[in-house]
Amino acid sequence: TTTASELHPKGAAAKRAGDLFLRLFSKKDISGPLPAVHLKPGAYDPVKLLMVIRAASSRSEARRLVGGRAMEVDGLVVNNLQLEVLIKSGSVIRVGKKKFFRVL
Repeated sequence: TTTASELHPKGAAAKRAGDLFLRLFSKKDISGPLPAVHLKPGAYDPVKLLMVIRAASSRSEARRLVGGRAMEVDGLVVNNLQLEVLIKSGSVIRVGKKKFFRVL
């Protein structure tokens, strides 16, 4: 039998998007390709980091995200605005439920 996504002209793109969704959210596997950001390794202020990678549109939104425990770096929740975040090459930054970034 054929599925609706196979009949649709954009069925292959829909299949890839579905596979990505399952990999990221069901299996919690972040080993595949993620949007890349170029940062120098070091310590960063969490609010400034969110602004640099364009994960937040304003400083107040960035503060709200950090205060709401919506930021993770390498699986560790960032919830303190005063502590700096250590970033290294290969770090994975997660903002909210669906935004992922890999540091190069």
